[in-house]
Amino acid sequence: MTAGAKTEDRDITAVPADEIADLLGVGVRRVRQMAEEGRLRRRGRGLFDVTHALCVSRAVIVLNQRVSRNCSADTLAAVGWLAGFIFKKPIPITAGDLDCWRDACARWNLTPDQAIGLLFAAAALLGDRAPKFDLAPEGR
Repeated sequence: MTAGAKTEDRDITAVPADEIADLLGVGVRRVRQMAEEGRLRRRGRGLFDVTHALCVSRAVIVLNQRVSRNCSADTLAAVGWLAGFIFKKPIPITAGDLDCWRDACARWNLTPDQAIGLLFAAAALLGDRAPKFDLAPEGR
């Protein structure tokens, strides 16, 4: 590395409004409105959590606008996360997958119990479409 060269250490889960806007197909102003409405999680000045944003976006598509309006943003994030497994047949959600979900929720300052509670609420909203869970210990 040359003297004076800078490397940027950046948390790739926290992105600026313009990047979230591109991902969601909306304008930067709409991203800020969604954050003010509590639909997006902020991760610092001008930064938003990309995982949360994408999961919420997926949930609105899966549930529809009418149902999603009555849900908290975190519940929508859980619906969106679970919906990502719907087409992952026949592989069920594993304990390792749940660890990833808990890690994401920890970034949003949620406890592990709150994270699991969100998944229960999300599974109820998805009904029969909810993915299956396989929480048996590895190496059965």
